[in-house]
Amino acid sequence: SFQAEKRLSSALTFLASYTWSRAIDDVGGVIDFYNRRLNKAISAFDTPHQFVGSWVSHLPVGHGRKFGSNMNSVANAIVGGWDLDGIIRVQSGQPVSISGANSTGRNPSLSDPTIAKWFDTTAFTAVPAFTITTLTPRISDIRTDFTRNVDAVLVKNFTPKVMEHELGIQFRAECYNLFNTPVFAGPNGSFTSQQFGQVTRQFNTSRQFQFGLKIKF
Repeated sequence: SFQAEKRLSSALTFLASYTWSRAIDDVGGVIDFYNRRLNKAISAFDTPHQFVGSWVSHLPVGHGRKFGSNMNSVANAIVGGWDLDGIIRVQSGQPVSISGANSTGRNPSLSDPTIAKWFDTTAFTAVPAFTITTLTPRISDIRTDFTRNVDAVLVKNFTPKVMEHELGIQFRAECYNLFNTPVFAGPNGSFTSQQFGQVTRQFNTSRQFQFGLKIKF
């Protein structure tokens, strides 16, 4: 993994990090008590690629900033002195577990998966009675939807005086999932289910706003 920070000016800073990883374990339900190696597979939380970027910026409008130094106090209180911060996250999906099936030997991943058909279900067959499955606990070729999300917040700080005492007031307008991007949950991995290979729900929530006011005295 690596991390980089760049200060473009006193008013704008970027911070970015990237992690490449691989996680393997042998935990979970035992496939064969006499051959524990059959349980060795990609971990359920394996996330090969993860990028996180964030920024902190002082919008250049208001007293003491690039534009608007001659603003009157009312205009400055409304449009001046705002900060815009945010965070971007993009990461790989996690491996899917298939139960009650054997592999035909074909790669089940699709180049254009849809919620109605997330992977090639014909790449699997039923497990014959009294036999051990040929599948590993989790399949790295089939992964859940990848995460792509942007959160942002607008912040303004006020320092009014009340009876010669200075107050610290902060207003925050926060937005989660700014672009309202859906991230789907994992597909149904039960071979005997009528919904095998289908995605039936959304993993994340839709765009949300939150407002806050904090007063320090």
